[in-house]
Amino acid sequence: MNAGSQKAMTEAFRAELAADYPKARRFTGPPLPSIRPTPVPTRFLGELYRHQTGEWTLATATLQSLLEMQPDPLSRAVRFMAWER
Repeated sequence: MNAGSQKAMTEAFRAELAADYPKARRFTGPPLPSIRPTPVPTRFLGELYRHQTGEWTLATATLQSLLEMQPDPLSRAVRFMAWER
């Protein structure tokens, strides 16, 4: 991740710890159309939907999109674990 992405993920994590889920979602939500999504923020967003907000439909779609990327092993494992609820 580049420095900007790392800063955004740090802020998203802080927001999640403070239970400010809308703010966490803003830092990890869908990127601008010109920016290709990456596995780590996508995984974080899927987990936020799944564990924090209970939005299972969004969690499923978000985690499914990991397969369309070249996910790291952890992201791939999280995606498959989402179906083991």
